[in-house]
Amino acid sequence: MRRILAAFFARPLPVTAGIASTVTAALVLLAMPVLAGRALDAARVGDAAGVQRAALLFLACAAGEGTLRWLARRLLIGESRRAEESLKRAIERHVVRLPVASVDAARTGDLLSRMSQDVELLRFVTGPLLLYGTQALIVVPGGIALVMRSSTAVAIGAGLLFAVMAIGLRWLGPRIERRSDAAQQALAAIAEHTSERAVGIRVVQAFHRLLAEDRAMTAKASEVAERGYAVARLQALVDLVIHVAVELVVLLGLAVGAIEVARGASTPGALLEYWALLGVQLGPLMALGFVFGGLPRAFAAGHRVEAIFANPRETVLGGTLPAGPGRLEVRGLTWSHPGAASPVLQDVSFTLEPGTTLAIVGTVGSGKSTLVDLVMRLREPPRGAVFLDGHDVLDLAPAALRAHFAVALQDPFLFSDTIAANVRFGADDADVAAAVADAGLGPDLAALAAGVETVVGERGVTLSGGQRQRVALARALASRRPVLVLDDTLSAVDHATESRILANLRARHLSGRTAIVVTHRLSAARHADRILVLEAGRVAAFGPHAELVRSCTTYAATWRSQREQSALEGETVDARGREA
Repeated sequence: MRRILAAFFARPLPVTAGIASTVTAALVLLAMPVLAGRALDAARVGDAAGVQRAALLFLACAAGEGTLRWLARRLLIGESRRAEESLKRAIERHVVRLPVASVDAARTGDLLSRMSQDVELLRFVTGPLLLYGTQALIVVPGGIALVMRSSTAVAIGAGLLFAVMAIGLRWLGPRIERRSDAAQQALAAIAEHTSERAVGIRVVQAFHRLLAEDRAMTAKASEVAERGYAVARLQALVDLVIHVAVELVVLLGLAVGAIEVARGASTPGALLEYWALLGVQLGPLMALGFVFGGLPRAFAAGHRVEAIFANPRETVLGGTLPAGPGRLEVRGLTWSHPGAASPVLQDVSFTLEPGTTLAIVGTVGSGKSTLVDLVMRLREPPRGAVFLDGHDVLDLAPAALRAHFAVALQDPFLFSDTIAANVRFGADDADVAAAVADAGLGPDLAALAAGVETVVGERGVTLSGGQRQRVALARALASRRPVLVLDDTLSAVDHATESRILANLRARHLSGRTAIVVTHRLSAARHADRILVLEAGRVAAFGPHAELVRSCTTYAATWRSQREQSALEGETVDARGREA
């Protein structure tokens, strides 16, 4: 609970004022039954002045109690909402600084459930708990103490019944917590399932899995309902315990108080005071049941939220990168995924001189993208393996290191915003028009009514795969960072478009600029200063295109095969044009 409580008490003045208002309102509330009893006794003896005085005081107490209750709710509940917002922001700041591997292993739906529903449950232990709990702690014991003035036996009996009620609630608490945790896990599972199917709706419809998905959603919804019912049954039992205890106290007061009035040992005013005290205690007692029912759920939510913070963040410590030419060196890099039987990369070494272009080629699964991730510390390389301007990247703050790289990744991610906003994501002052032109988006934008102001939808769903890649490329080009990294950025475009874009890149962005181009198309790599050929995670060859065609049989064979395929596709296009 420490995180939400720290956020709640970050501003002690309104919290203290809210608690003071709650305590004062509870004391004023206890005074009102006493005044009612006095008014009745004064009326019995014909004391009109006493009745008037008690009535005026009662009216003043009612106005004061209502005002104080409003002020307490405004302060405490308002601060609890502010604490909720603060904790959600803290979770967001923590999550975006987690290592990529940790985020990859997380379930998106579960993470969203913890950031939303669990944090809202945690809010209960701040303002609502203080508001309702403090009121109950003042009104219930205070009411019993006032009852004791007229009947010690009734007060003792009420105290014993309330003690039994507290023991029952204490027994129910851990069971509600366990079932609440299970209910939250079921909610997280259905949220994740819904999110995945909404994003992958094309796959669901293409494979005609609507009925199967409907059955799966029904099963998950039934599980959520069943676990919710389990929590509701226990909370209903909490309400039952409280109501039974209260009604037994009422019965006890009726049996003893009425007899004492009949015998002349007490007055009707005292009996009215007793009944009124029971009335003002009923609300706080119900609130106490709300507290006992909500605390276990909050504790379960607290464990789930704390599990997020248990994942260590990516370190923010390290030196900044001094101004330098941008020389990249990889020395004997060997790296494996956690728990993998064999390494993804083995003894990889190369040097990328400043202002030159390195192309990384290889078959699928050869480790191309992993190598790029390690260079930028999107995954952690071993010490002594990756150097930038002579500095081990592990000695540099990740943010300082990545500030040197403009990246267009293999699987482009676009935000649900306009094309222009996605391009500006890498630089607020980006020249959007120039970037989209160099990325070959001009003809595509002409077909869109809103041009660069077109909203692309979640993950860029309204664009084709090639268009998404080119928007991501434009984003990288617009950032103007020293090192340009293109990770198979043009895999979804045709050869003609690829050639046009590559010509733009060579003329405007690659000349004199350090660049890393990851590709499976050798046509995109042939103009690079150096080409690194990876086979099964090892360096098979390293050198310029002409040299590799002569010395590397694998590279040469792939080059001939891709040239023949490109020529065949060109002939097919020409033939279709002539037929048209």
